[in-house]
Amino acid sequence: MDLQSPFPRFEPSRGVTFDRSLLALAVLVSLLLVETFSGALRFYADQSGLSALVYLPKVACMVAVAWELITRPQQRGLWLLLLLALASLLVGHLHGAEWKAGAFSVFIYAPLLFGLLCGSYLEMHRKTVGWVIAFCLAASLAGIALDLLTTVSWKGYTYSMGGVEISGNRAWSAYGLDRIAGFSRMSSSLAIMLAIFSLYLGSFRLPLLLRGLIYLVALAGIVLTTNKSSAGAFLVALVVMSFARQRLAFLLAALVVVLGALALPLYGLLVGVDPYVVSSSGDSLIGSMVDRLVSTWPNLIRVIDYNGWTYTGAGLGMTGSAYGAFPIFGVEQLAVADNSLLYLWCLFGVAGVALYVLALPMLMRLQRQPGGEARALLGIAYCVLLVGWTSDVLEAQVPSLFLGLAIGRALRLPDEAITPPAPQAWRLQGVGRVLSLLLGGAVLLGMAGHSPSALAKETATADLGEAEFIVGASTHQNERPGNRDGINRLAAEAGIRSFRDDAFWSSVEVRPGVLSIPASWRAQMRSTRALGIDTLLILGLENQFYGSRKPRDDATRDAFLRYVRHVVRSFKGQVAIYEVWNEWDVENPTDKDFSDDYLTLVRATAKVIREEDPKAKVIAGAVTLRGIRQGFAERLLTGGLLEVADGLSLHPSVYCEGELSTPENWLEWFKGVDQRFEQVAGKPVPMYFTEFSWPAHDGACGISRERQAAYLARAYFLLRSLPNVKGSWWYDLVDDGIDRRDMEHNFGLLGASGQAKPAYHAMASVAGIIGHYRFVGRVPSQDPDVYLLRFAKAGDEVLVAWTLGHEQNLKITSQPSGSDTIWRLRDFDGVSTSQGRKVPWDCPEGGGACQASIPIDSAPTLLRSASGYQLSLR
Repeated sequence: MDLQSPFPRFEPSRGVTFDRSLLALAVLVSLLLVETFSGALRFYADQSGLSALVYLPKVACMVAVAWELITRPQQRGLWLLLLLALASLLVGHLHGAEWKAGAFSVFIYAPLLFGLLCGSYLEMHRKTVGWVIAFCLAASLAGIALDLLTTVSWKGYTYSMGGVEISGNRAWSAYGLDRIAGFSRMSSSLAIMLAIFSLYLGSFRLPLLLRGLIYLVALAGIVLTTNKSSAGAFLVALVVMSFARQRLAFLLAALVVVLGALALPLYGLLVGVDPYVVSSSGDSLIGSMVDRLVSTWPNLIRVIDYNGWTYTGAGLGMTGSAYGAFPIFGVEQLAVADNSLLYLWCLFGVAGVALYVLALPMLMRLQRQPGGEARALLGIAYCVLLVGWTSDVLEAQVPSLFLGLAIGRALRLPDEAITPPAPQAWRLQGVGRVLSLLLGGAVLLGMAGHSPSALAKETATADLGEAEFIVGASTHQNERPGNRDGINRLAAEAGIRSFRDDAFWSSVEVRPGVLSIPASWRAQMRSTRALGIDTLLILGLENQFYGSRKPRDDATRDAFLRYVRHVVRSFKGQVAIYEVWNEWDVENPTDKDFSDDYLTLVRATAKVIREEDPKAKVIAGAVTLRGIRQGFAERLLTGGLLEVADGLSLHPSVYCEGELSTPENWLEWFKGVDQRFEQVAGKPVPMYFTEFSWPAHDGACGISRERQAAYLARAYFLLRSLPNVKGSWWYDLVDDGIDRRDMEHNFGLLGASGQAKPAYHAMASVAGIIGHYRFVGRVPSQDPDVYLLRFAKAGDEVLVAWTLGHEQNLKITSQPSGSDTIWRLRDFDGVSTSQGRKVPWDCPEGGGACQASIPIDSAPTLLRSASGYQLSLR
């Protein structure tokens, strides 16, 4: 076939024109190359501040799709699909998704739409496409070799299930080792790309031996990625393609691949599966499947059913990575479907199920069509659909691209010409020129303003000046798999201005003597800094290469200090506070030698930190409640901790301490601790509560989620009455799991899927006041169970009121010019984060002072600035 387009590239008399097929080819080549090298490209682009360039191929896909829709007549079925997408976008917005989330979804599916609309142009360059794909396959295999033989900077794909990480050695591991991903961003992407590339190349008229070699090498690469589902799908696709010309046999195979996506989730929903089969087998494939059968699929179905979205779906922006980037308050389990049919059902409801079922006629129409292109797309589509049994393939760029190509090819009749009847030129003249420039400029301008965290929501926060008190949250974001930007953004919106996160020694020194910072840590740091969130890094925890013991001897201590120097040097100017070790006292809070060894480590560590980053603060201790009571903290202070550190860190949580477990009783106890510390140190002791919380679980020491929210608000307001406490980090930001009976799963402000809990709304309501207002004092009351606390900033004053007894009415008397705004934390609806509710004043007709009566209970009520007010209770 002559690959040169018969249409002119430049016609002076008719305006500037472009060959559509060559431009479509350029878009395809850029997309394939970027996805093949996505891991390395993202890493180095981020380092140079050019991360937005990674998104340009998808921007080009969107421009091409838009221009095709404008300039070419389309089939009515496509317009119906676009109307369905618009309806889904509106449904998603109705259910709480932001318009940005919907736009993010459209951006994700740009390669699929590009393949659907522009596939006919690409068939004109089939040989060129083949050479490009051959290069991408060779590069992917070279990336695997590089990943196996060396430690690549961009590597870091891991995921967890049940608190255990599945790692690159194809075994369950506790050390967070990576899986083979080559130049790609993650191993699952590399595996499906290897399958697609080899199936496409196998459709050319190659010698049988060479074709077999391509399949064999691709299969070996897929196995090395440890992605067993992709390996199985690839093998099944090869078997099916061997009898694809036998119509009845292929029909049966097509029925299996389409209906299997429905059968698996129904099996998990209707048949009881033993979740402990994972621990008995030790196999990661079984573990992943059991996790889907027991948790992911049934929970997803229940969430859709509970919210009444069975027929309409949740809508665009409410599913997949769009939901992950823009979580919705009160909605759980929509970030991952792990099944293409469920994914479409979540997007479009019953219409999505119908769309998925149309995969059957698509396969059968491809089966009828002659030629290598149709055969290649048939095998690829079958493989992608099979992988879609246990993954969201529509969100992966290369599979969705080729699925779009397959759909577009199937829509054409078997004997239809490859070259479309529409003009082959994209003309820029007249109105078309203006439309294209506006469209392209708007899209590119929008993209240029975003970093790779990109499409996460940007939140403008009020400039309240420098914080007087650090409102923080303990997190595990450095070790958390998947998208972190959405969680970070939610934290920033709640007024959290510091993250306490792990910087595990074992994650930096994964091979003896070789130190490297995980790429995920750098990405997390960029994300938090962009949101105005500072970082507190915990330096510590044992390393397996040094006996998995605390650094109490010289050799282990020297190794620990090398790790500290590497971390601090790598993050110079980016980390606000370093904390030396976490809860050293747990092992032995009473032994003086034990605390002395810790002090020796603190002195040496602080020296290294000051040398590498003089502006960073150093705190130490992370002393538990037991260590506070049994003298560990006092021995640190008498040993001179404050001579080398900026403060003492504490974990004074009292949730299992009976009567002491309420915020008010805790405060009375801790006042004595504060005084004792000051006497021992001979001066006020700056204290940082780096873990402080109450768990909301069903069981011993647990409280309800509503009481957790009330305790958080009350405790933080009471903390501000202690001038020596400089900050508090709630433990923790996100629940560690979904078991309501497990204490460790229920400390978070957000649920395990990122949904806001009542405590999140409480934090959002109080953080701005706690961080930036000073404590003025407690208003006297005859009832000791009533707390009336005053906070002020410049000319603004806030009164916080709650009662430990029965509900009472707080009566406010003020001049007619007075105005207040009320926040009711008991509502837990997010209203309190901005303007709140106006207090209704009762003003006498003849003039005089106005009155307002406000009920108060155990959840704090906030009243803003009523100048010259008087208070009384009744």
